[in-house]
Amino acid sequence: MNFDIPSFLATGLISLPWWGYVVVALALTHVTIASVTIYLHRSQAHRGLDLHPVISHFFRFWLWLTTGMLTKEWVAIHRKHHAKVETDDDPHSPQTRGIKKVFWQGAELYRDESKNLKTLEKYGLGRVPPGRRRRRQFIKSGYLVEATSIEALATKIGVDAAGLRETVQQHNRFAETGEDQEFGKGSTEFDRHNGDPNHAPNPCLGRIGAPPYYAMAVYPSTLGTSVGLRADPDGRVLTGTGEPIPGLFVCGNDMASIMRGHYPGPG
Repeated sequence: MNFDIPSFLATGLISLPWWGYVVVALALTHVTIASVTIYLHRSQAHRGLDLHPVISHFFRFWLWLTTGMLTKEWVAIHRKHHAKVETDDDPHSPQTRGIKKVFWQGAELYRDESKNLKTLEKYGLGRVPPGRRRRRQFIKSGYLVEATSIEALATKIGVDAAGLRETVQQHNRFAETGEDQEFGKGSTEFDRHNGDPNHAPNPCLGRIGAPPYYAMAVYPSTLGTSVGLRADPDGRVLTGTGEPIPGLFVCGNDMASIMRGHYPGPG
């Protein structure tokens, strides 16, 4: 078959009927959506999913090729969104920037925030992968704090040494009995699913033993809610007796859903 440049420019490598181009466009769009939700969001930003390196590299390349998004930038911006949710520092909050701007100019907001080096430095470090032995870069960056004793670690992070020692001892007692009497770690099936299935008696509790000891800063943020205000079909908030409250409406995550307070799954 002879190669015809004008035909190639007009139809590409393969000539398809109109509906064929629609199918291809939808399929490629779904690959991009999967790349964002599975790779960027679940695997990279929240570390809730471990992907094979081949799959990760494919998603990373696909996103760069089709959208121009860089993994480190997107993860940093999304983590800042969770840390600063619904505040003026939230990179893409519909509450502070307006739903229209976020909907129509979300890509521009991403590009603007990607130029903020402080965001990348503070939120783009990620976490130390499990089993990683070379921790120097994380310690040097300040992401991890290392010490040869509990007392020295307490001094470095600015907490009471006796209090930290007592906390570690209490944690170890909980790890031996398998019951976390303070925070309930491993008390739900969801917790245990994310723990180490080969560790007993509690897959979410392990002893803090020989040095070196490590600490890292953890900042709480609002992720979402699986229970909300009870409302009628028109979105009017109801009282305890089922009467609408005049002038008070609710929608979205703030409205009670069919899940009845249960989180159906990660995402």
